[in-house]
Amino acid sequence: MTVSLDSKVAIITGAGGGLGKAIAKAFIAAGAKTILVDINKDYLTSAVSELGEEAHAIQGDVTSPESVQNIIHEAIKKFGSMDVLVNNAGVMDNFAPVGDVDLKIWDRVIAVNLTGPMLMSRAVIKHFLEKATPGGVIVNIASLGGLFGNRAGAAYTSSKHAIIGLTKNTAAAYHKKNIRCNAICPGGMLGTNIQNAYQDGIHQENHKLAMSTFAMQPNISDLPDVANVVVYLSSDMSKTLSGAVITADGGWGAF
Repeated sequence: MTVSLDSKVAIITGAGGGLGKAIAKAFIAAGAKTILVDINKDYLTSAVSELGEEAHAIQGDVTSPESVQNIIHEAIKKFGSMDVLVNNAGVMDNFAPVGDVDLKIWDRVIAVNLTGPMLMSRAVIKHFLEKATPGGVIVNIASLGGLFGNRAGAAYTSSKHAIIGLTKNTAAAYHKKNIRCNAICPGGMLGTNIQNAYQDGIHQENHKLAMSTFAMQPNISDLPDVANVVVYLSSDMSKTLSGAVITADGGWGAF
């Protein structure tokens, strides 16, 4: 059975590259009217050029309340409604444990990985509730780092544990309003945000600890495979799922 997103309007944050772009590609293939959001204009331009005329770009910063309001305004102006939000935008930390946390890195990681999804969800839910038939879907991209303690540094690990909490709270608070919210926990992927860790300067000891678990991962997940899980959770075929935390990690979490 083919999973369809026909007639659905979807916003995907962090869609300029990596997993976000793969999700956008999968959504377009499933028939969704797809809006790519990214703070990086060059990434957006490249992604839209690659994905074609079915991809619609809005440059924005998910950590800014004003920018988030503009994103929602532009999306509704373009399509008149909204059905799916994928909170994918995220950044990595430098693997520093709490005793060595750089406050600037902490603030940046929490802002992008947690405050951004909260702001986007808050804005989208207001629209979901105002629809003639209230309802909608939110998919939060968490991480295996949100389930374990040694996959990254203190900032990233905290942010991803917190996004799982936000997912469950959102699902519980709005289940009677036909609004579903689920989280996906990918494992190792060939994406873009891991580059941030190396730009910030790796904490060597904690990085070595994290990498000691990486050897147990059966395989690195292909981006399209993880994107397909997002498509399923955004479709009516998963209407019984809300508050779920789905691992899409190639079996890494089983070890």
